[in-house]
Amino acid sequence: MTVKEIKQLLKYEDGLLYWRPRTKDMFDSLKKYNAWKTRCEGKIAGGKTSTGYVSIEVNNFVFRAHRAIWAMHNGKWPNGEIDHINHNRSDNRIENLREVNRFEQMKNKTKYSSNNTGTTGVVFVKKNKNYRAHISCDGKMHWLGTFNNKDDAIAARKKAEVEMGYHQNHGKLNADG
Repeated sequence: MTVKEIKQLLKYEDGLLYWRPRTKDMFDSLKKYNAWKTRCEGKIAGGKTSTGYVSIEVNNFVFRAHRAIWAMHNGKWPNGEIDHINHNRSDNRIENLREVNRFEQMKNKTKYSSNNTGTTGVVFVKKNKNYRAHISCDGKMHWLGTFNNKDDAIAARKKAEVEMGYHQNHGKLNADG
């Protein structure tokens, strides 16, 4: 599906896509046209998936709303990944979207639910009763050290994030968390 076709079918407004009006000749029966008009015209397109993204289907072509919105604003489909800057997968405002490569995407991830220290890249090792800090950059793991105190491990991790160009939202649950 081309960006031109997407723009003909959908309208962007405040992070949402709405179905544009269609003409009767786009349907093979008046009944189908009337059903579509009642069910869809002017309404929000797509629905939230189990992973939190908004997905839309047009003529058996399924796509994510954030990719279509980015394409509508940039005139072409993205080559890379689209990052939701604030980590909210259904917040598709254009100012919350940026095209990134996989390595850049990994520098703006939410904190894992299994994290036991409150800081991404810092783990408590029960056996040794100490903290270990690490960070990954461009697909390579960097060990930052072993620390007796959590604050020192967190400081080492935060310093490495700055040095390696991590996004300020990395390791947060959302932009405010």
